Amino acid sequence: VMYAGQTVEQAPAEVLLSTPRHPYTRGLIRCIPRIAAGGATRHLPSIRGSVPNFAAGFTGCAFAERCDLAIDACRRAPIPLETRADGQAVRCIRADETEPAYA
Repeated sequence: VMYAGQTVEQAPAEVLLSTPRHPYTRGLIRCIPRIAAGGATRHLPSIRGSVPNFAAGFTGCAFAERCDLAIDACRRAPIPLETRADGQAVRCIRADETEPAYA
């Protein structure tokens, strides 16, 4: 999964879709249309905010201004893409604090 020209999360598709760790990935999954009981579609969520201005540049996480979990540390320095013990790679210092994707 890429955001603002950077890989923010990498894993096999089944793992990524079942246990997304980056807030952007979770937001994308929430935006997948689903059919409710009786064939009605529920309201389609969106990810708040706008993509950063690449000409102005940014420091830290490019998704920070749109992220509900962002803290000052997210904006201070580049966030490395770290491979976790389960093999999933994620560029987020708060990856273990993200809420379920299908809430």
